This record gives sequence, structure tokens and C-alpha cells, in this order.
Amino acid sequence: MRRLNFLFAVSFVLFTSGQAMALTLTQDLCRAWGAGNKAYCQSGDCRGIVGGNAGECDSNDCRGIASGNYAYCETIDCRAIVLKNSALCETNNCRAIVSGDAGYCDNDYCRGIVLHEARYCH
Repeated sequence: MRRLNFLFAVSFVLFTSGQAMALTLTQDLCRAWGAGNKAYCQSGDCRGIVGGNAGECDSNDCRGIASGNYAYCETIDCRAIVLKNSALCETNNCRAIVSGDAGYCDNDYCRGIVLHEARYCH
């Protein structure tokens, strides 16, 4: 029984260590490649990295990260997309970001904002 408990404890430690290493690796990948790689920059992974830091939230990063996470998107271009304010989406900045870019236009927040601008959201 003691041996079984020991094996369980070792397995648990290895499992949690592996999770911590995977999170660190994901965060490093986000820092290095967040601008163009949504696969490594899901909102859950990157919230802690770019929180409140507009310098790390350029328009490409923001498009990948900010879905459902508006507080981390402080640049003007990003605000135009995520604030759910159709008046802000009339600007050229917003149109340029979503124009012809179905990958970033499939999110609910984007559909809700630019529905009246369907030609920019194919």
C-alpha cells in the first residue's frame, strides 16, 4: 500500500511539473510569435502576458488575443474592433483590419460590430 501511495505521489508531481513546463513554453512562444501565430496565442494563454500593456498589443497580437478579452487591448486599432461599438467600426482603421480577413471576422464580437459592413467580413 505504501508503495502504491509513493507511486501515486511521484506520478502527481511529474504531471503537475509537466503542466507548469507546458504553460511556460506556451508563454514563451506567445512572446516570440504572438504577432502572427494564433495557434500559440489563444486568449487564455496570453492574458497574463499582455494584460494592460499596449506596447505588447499591436494590431496583429490583439486580433489573435483579444476575443472576449477586451481589457487587454488598449491600442486604437484594437479598440475599434473589440468594444462592440458600431460607431467605432465606421473608421478606416477598423475597416482595414477586418477587410478580407475572414479568420479574424468569424468571432462573435466581430460579426456583431461589422454586420452592417458585410462586404468587409466575408
